[in-house]
Amino acid sequence: MRKSITVQEEERRYLAQELHDSLGQSVSAIKAIAVSIEERSRITDPVVSDSMKYIEQVAGAAYSSVRDLMVSLRPAVLDELGLIHALNQMVDDWNLHHEDTFCRFRFEGNYRNLDEELQINIYRIVQEALTNISKYAKAENVSVTISGEEIISLLIVDDGKGFDMDTVTRNMGLTGIRDRVTLLRGELEIASRPGKGVSIQIEFPKVDYFRRRSGDR
Repeated sequence: MRKSITVQEEERRYLAQELHDSLGQSVSAIKAIAVSIEERSRITDPVVSDSMKYIEQVAGAAYSSVRDLMVSLRPAVLDELGLIHALNQMVDDWNLHHEDTFCRFRFEGNYRNLDEELQINIYRIVQEALTNISKYAKAENVSVTISGEEIISLLIVDDGKGFDMDTVTRNMGLTGIRDRVTLLRGELEIASRPGKGVSIQIEFPKVDYFRRRSGDR
């Protein structure tokens, strides 16, 4: 499982870099050329100027889509500024795209020096949980809370429609979360009732003691 998820993250990092280096830069170049032509033709040829303005708008929208895809594949802020900044940005972006639902993010503790594997898996768990909420929950309020020192606790709660725990299916987006919690040697507890929202409680060690002991040997 660890190898599969690691390969997946490496592929996502590669694709994000390729998007930035090729498509992202190409779209930026198209927009820059359109701006230059628009400025030169503003007085001499208003028709061309208007066409270039339209191309600028299309290029800007295309670049926004590319940027969103790059962030989804591999958030640069996670590598540059760490987990908390990345989660803050994720929640802010999620709120911008979900006008009927508001997500609050809270954290207690210092998470600057977390292992890279731990950071990306926590990030993906929150990402997948928010995706599930947007698809299924019909919630008005969501909260994401991370706390703890040696044992890190991640709590994700929504006030949506919930579900019957006896009839939960594998296609509700929980399999990926379970796999990553298992990878982190953590514990997962999901609580829900119809009409009462969903609570996802996850706890895992800040340091993978099993791997550290194996390395020591």
